[in-house]
Amino acid sequence: MSTHRLSPQDFELLSAYADGETLQEENLAAKELISKHAEASAFLRNREALKRRLQTACGHVKAPDHLRLACLQAIESASTTVQTPRTARTPSLYITLAAAAVAIAVLLFMMQYARVTPDEPILVQESGYSMETYVHEHYQHDLPELRTASDVSEAQQQIKLLWDIEMTVPELKQASFTGFTYAEFVTGYHTPLLAYTTHDTGEVIVIFAFDMNHLDEYAALHRDEQAVRTCTDPDSVHIKDVAGQHVVSWKWDDTWYAGISQNHGEMLAARLPISN
Repeated sequence: MSTHRLSPQDFELLSAYADGETLQEENLAAKELISKHAEASAFLRNREALKRRLQTACGHVKAPDHLRLACLQAIESASTTVQTPRTARTPSLYITLAAAAVAIAVLLFMMQYARVTPDEPILVQESGYSMETYVHEHYQHDLPELRTASDVSEAQQQIKLLWDIEMTVPELKQASFTGFTYAEFVTGYHTPLLAYTTHDTGEVIVIFAFDMNHLDEYAALHRDEQAVRTCTDPDSVHIKDVAGQHVVSWKWDDTWYAGISQNHGEMLAARLPISN
């Protein structure tokens, strides 16, 4: 890999890439930086580790907007102001960024602890990412821009062509297939996102599809243990309550699915083309 030092613009691009805020051309540029520069690869690994520390300390309790903005500004400042070459006496960019993030984590924890009441659910991960938690988290935001397909068969073909992923796109009962995309699920990990709209209520159903081979390689992403034990055949589903909403999991061939809608999980499960 190249030993050429990255510019502030490079770090800005990498930060946006880590947060899933880059367009297709920017994605290619970021991936090229990562492949050519050990410093870029280390930067992304460090960002991911810091995010996990923040999530462990703070869970998913929403911080005040002004505090979140201050934290983002502090991180950006730490990641762009240290430009001197690294020597035995000069702190590296990553040490500076880590120190800033630890301080932010403590501040966030103290601010959020004072705001939480015993009735509020706190979703704290001890290590890594909880798949069900992040399915729920994504569902709270607007859908990304979707690619369209005439039906699920065409969507399957496009997913294979675009991202070399062999999978079945479910055809849900009493629901129309809306579209699909390749979304960043957690930092550094992308997977197909499928969207549907029900005929009766017009609600949106979102399903994430995970290639089991790649999922096993990404050790930081954890599935619910009971779901893993339950979903051993194509007709088995598992329903997990996450902050009052249900995440429905099942496994077909080498693909693990996790879906969510506004309604009870059994209503989503009943739309699947399974025996029970």
